[in-house]
Amino acid sequence: MSKKTFLLPIALLSSLIISSSAFAAIKGNAGYVTDSSGNVVRDPFGECWHTGSWSPKLAIAECEGSKAVKMTTKPAPRAIPAPVARLTENTPTPVTQPKKPAFEPVVLKSGALFASGKASLGNAGLSELDALAKRIKATDTIRSIEIIGHTDSMGDAEMNQKLSESRAAAVKTYLEKQGISAARITSSGMGESNPVADNDTAEGRAQNRRVEVIFKGKRQVK
Repeated sequence: MSKKTFLLPIALLSSLIISSSAFAAIKGNAGYVTDSSGNVVRDPFGECWHTGSWSPKLAIAECEGSKAVKMTTKPAPRAIPAPVARLTENTPTPVTQPKKPAFEPVVLKSGALFASGKASLGNAGLSELDALAKRIKATDTIRSIEIIGHTDSMGDAEMNQKLSESRAAAVKTYLEKQGISAARITSSGMGESNPVADNDTAEGRAQNRRVEVIFKGKRQVK
């Protein structure tokens, strides 16, 4: 090969570089060297010539092919998971409310049902027992009825125990007479052993003299 033949491609490439540097990038092909007609200049290997201001944002599909889409398309932002609540020392502990009983107990005041120190029902409290019997008969889901007598702490403890049992039994007998099945009712006494108020005051002792009627079943008496 002659020296002239060897230098010809180099001279051709040099002239292409020199001539292409005179081309300015036009609107629509910003970042690429273009000729006077606005066509992007390519090197001997077919690659488009970039200007010094070229960046992936200026890539065009004509030159970069599918790479232009990858370079110009921003990846979708990663979804940030919602923060998970964490219990700390300052996090208040959830308070679990106690379940209400299926049937609210009925408390009968002994003072309205019985004379002092007696277990015989007085007429003053019979209307309250009649209303209770009517409510029980209107509710067919009561499985059982427990009647418990209580006294205050005045007097002998053994006497108070017997008095509480007798008063509970008197209420049981009356409800049976009103049509409540005896098989569903039990009665007992706790004497002075389960006070709900202070026995040192007259008001407290009055609260302790009581007969409780407790229901067991599926739903509350209405």
